[in-house]
Amino acid sequence: MVAAGSTAWAGGILTFGFGGAEGWAGIAHEMTSFLFQLGLVALVAVQLRTGAIGTGLLARSLLHAEHVLLGLAMVSTLCYAFLPEYREEGWFLALDAFWPLSMLGMFAIGIRIAVAGRWTGAARWWPLGAESWAPVNIPIAQALPALSPYVAAGHLLVGYAALGVVLALRPELTGPATRGRLPCASSAPRHPVTPGGGAPSRAAETGPVTSLDAPLPDVWFTRDLPVLRAIARLVDGPEYGGNPYLGQVVPASGLPKPEVTAAARALVSAGYVEALTNYAGEIVRFTGISAEGRRLAGLWPTPQGEWDRLVEQLTTRAEHAPTDVERARWRSFADAAAAVGPDDGALLMSALIGGYVPRAR
Repeated sequence: MVAAGSTAWAGGILTFGFGGAEGWAGIAHEMTSFLFQLGLVALVAVQLRTGAIGTGLLARSLLHAEHVLLGLAMVSTLCYAFLPEYREEGWFLALDAFWPLSMLGMFAIGIRIAVAGRWTGAARWWPLGAESWAPVNIPIAQALPALSPYVAAGHLLVGYAALGVVLALRPELTGPATRGRLPCASSAPRHPVTPGGGAPSRAAETGPVTSLDAPLPDVWFTRDLPVLRAIARLVDGPEYGGNPYLGQVVPASGLPKPEVTAAARALVSAGYVEALTNYAGEIVRFTGISAEGRRLAGLWPTPQGEWDRLVEQLTTRAEHAPTDVERARWRSFADAAAAVGPDDGALLMSALIGGYVPRAR
């Protein structure tokens, strides 16, 4: 519907110009723009259903407000088509303001879709270009009125019409609402029929049962730790002001967004990172990282790591000492460290890292 309405209005602009036509030509032009607005209503409905800018109360309220703006803009279009004699009236001029307001609202939605990252691939970035119609074409209409119809029509075809095609051919790009959708209940019988026609067996009803004896697969090294390191780099760096969005962590981690989202929830619940969430509880951006998270990510030293480095340095210095006397001293030091052991050595390094050495009483 978005592609059909955009194409219809682009054809209307190229045929009748950018407004100002009288009689049947004016009505035809306004009705093509009305079809375009119907397509926008359908587009916002899809954005609302798929949670394109979020699923919280604020996000849904913004999309509902855009529906109201589009509705009033459509009333204005019908007034231009069938009540042109009232163009100088105050109520008519007030309605006319909702046309640009609704288009600016669409542009704001396009920005939010790109930032939220709930739509993926072309569906994430194409709305930003398509919904920039008003910011692009309103200045051009003022500065270059002769070129304005061609630029506006071309923008509609490349932007909204192409966006409609993308959404029609690749609905899986529109986020969680269309991913992993279960088949309809009517697509398969509820109870499988046995070859003999009798009642299904218990195994046929339940299917194969996964044993609970096997442990769950490890996700710390494959998922959570890489995401923690990516968050630590971005929080500690100056690129995003120390408050990176979830969508900025995804490319930094090198993992798919669903895995990054799951890892982020686990890290927040464990207290390793701090995050801001929306009304639905979804993580929006990260605001901090705990001391333990900094140590695990490698930003801060760990007692075990520092003890291992000390033992390695002692061994290296003993091997490369210039004289036998110095070699014997370093070797004695290394032997003493080995005798202390990694556990007591880690306790000593923990005290040193913390800035104090406990004295014997």
